[in-house]
Amino acid sequence: RNRIDGWNWQGVNLAVESQGVAPNIKTNSIQYHVIQRLMDGDYDIIYDDDNAGEIADVITLKQADNEIHIELYHLKFAQGGRVSDRIGNFYEVCGQAQKSANWKYKEAEEFVDHMLRRETKREGANECSRIQKGDKEILVKLLKLVKKKIPVSYSIYIVQPGASKVGASDGILTLLGVTDSYLKDRTGIDLRVITNE
Repeated sequence: RNRIDGWNWQGVNLAVESQGVAPNIKTNSIQYHVIQRLMDGDYDIIYDDDNAGEIADVITLKQADNEIHIELYHLKFAQGGRVSDRIGNFYEVCGQAQKSANWKYKEAEEFVDHMLRRETKREGANECSRIQKGDKEILVKLLKLVKKKIPVSYSIYIVQPGASKVGASDGILTLLGVTDSYLKDRTGIDLRVITNE
């Protein structure tokens, strides 16, 4: 429990996961709230990878000390749109976190190529850039660096505002612990968890 980060989700509809596509951005969505919080961080790229074929709902990249650090954020809406101790809120997102860890064993060039290929997000007649912070030129620069085999490290985040840090059940904590152990043992990647306060 003490490793969970409890956020304030005031003004967010916990039943709405994706922010959608501009100009119809859902500013009350979980994804929009996460991206806005991350905007205050020191990232070169913040990227909306949501929809079919995604690596994660939100991706960040930061070059520092001759390394590129990548953060993968997996988001899940709350069943019923409210805070509860329902373990079902976590099964799918824990699976997504485990699956995304496989990227550690792929070429980083393939990862950045994926982002460049999907740079435009489309929904119906609307489309917008998936890059929320930074620009395509920065992604191209990072692609050149990974082609030169600059080291890449990962962190994986599970975001579920439908649970509270203080009220998370033993079942939820056990499931998160099992997911954390799997990631650590198989890949050495740190798992971080963000819930409601």
